[in-house]
Amino acid sequence: MSSNRLKALAKVFLQSRRYVLVFDDVWTIQAWEAIRYVLPDVNNGSRVIVTTRLFDVASFCSIECNGYDYELKPLSAEEAWNLFRQKAFHGNLCPSHLERICRKIKKKYGGLPLAIVAIGGVLATKNWTNIREWGMLNHNLGPELDSNDKFGSMRIVLLLSFNDLPYYLKPCFLYLSIYPEDHLIERNTLIYRWITEGFVKQKEGRTVEDVAEGYLNELINRSLLHPVQYNDDGSMKLGWIHDLYRELILSKSRDDNFTTTVDEQTKLWLKKLDACQSMAR
Repeated sequence: MSSNRLKALAKVFLQSRRYVLVFDDVWTIQAWEAIRYVLPDVNNGSRVIVTTRLFDVASFCSIECNGYDYELKPLSAEEAWNLFRQKAFHGNLCPSHLERICRKIKKKYGGLPLAIVAIGGVLATKNWTNIREWGMLNHNLGPELDSNDKFGSMRIVLLLSFNDLPYYLKPCFLYLSIYPEDHLIERNTLIYRWITEGFVKQKEGRTVEDVAEGYLNELINRSLLHPVQYNDDGSMKLGWIHDLYRELILSKSRDDNFTTTVDEQTKLWLKKLDACQSMAR
């Protein structure tokens, strides 16, 4: 149905109901305005929650509806350190000879959980005894996050996670761009797709499925893929990828001509193209 028809149905459906609606990750004021006038306000205690990364969107929504802004605070220094240690050292204590470097690295990313998880996933693959390697990584990370451009700085951190991947994992990670935002990724389906695409090479003494399982676990250990449901043996059954990582791999996939994302407009164009080709035949 058209968007106008959908809005009309939604408004009628909500008119006689008391409701709580959550609109997650709203990026523009225009997106909110497209929704706003569908929501009936009959003074019956209904509520709307909008989450966004953009202050101007949050401010506009709250002012327009006489609502409230609630800004999520970053993690405390102790919480940030515990999260960093958990990701970089798999929950173990930070080795004493690395603590000074690690605290410098953690400080650069303040209390932003995703940045801490991302850099922790990179460090989890490094040799604990090679202090020089950790020092070089700290140097290459540059200064602290720019408080005026957290998302630009965040992209640098996420890009570091991608660039640190070994060559055989990069196509497997880029392949996740085929999944829609917030889509649950089924383990077995993903593994067999990797194998079918030729991303997984058999190794001596191991089946190709075992190798693919190892690739999957590497992505999980690097915090690039997050399990949300487990099998009885503790392996991932369903997982998902953070939307900021998804934006990164969509961009990289386009730049490298790895995949093409098809939207509704592109689908319509492809249907017309198929029809023209059928007529030509």
